[in-house]
Amino acid sequence: LQQFIHFPGFPSEPDQVKAFYKVPPASIGFLIAASGIAEWYLHKGNLDTNTWFTGDDADREPGALGFDPLKMAKGGTGSDDLKLKEIKNGRLAMCAIGGLIHRSFVTGEPLFPNLLGTPSA
Repeated sequence: LQQFIHFPGFPSEPDQVKAFYKVPPASIGFLIAASGIAEWYLHKGNLDTNTWFTGDDADREPGALGFDPLKMAKGGTGSDDLKLKEIKNGRLAMCAIGGLIHRSFVTGEPLFPNLLGTPSA
């Protein structure tokens, strides 16, 4: 989305992979700190991955964050099937973005060079 959205104070870079290296270190530090605070809050201060689902959280399942406005995870015949589909789609998405980023590393072209109608070199 770097081609369409430009945040003030950040240098413009049409290549999304190279844009990461142009972001000020303080901004990256803020993102890492914000992620850490979110993890700390989610796990109630318990940052030991070996004990996340023990004690008070023994009945909690990995991935169950308590956000289910459509009540799709509550029992039913297809509940386990939906969970499996979500895991498989997530894994496929991770493989896909990894392939896109590695293609950019190998070819040196942006992730989506023709997105704006400009042909790649």
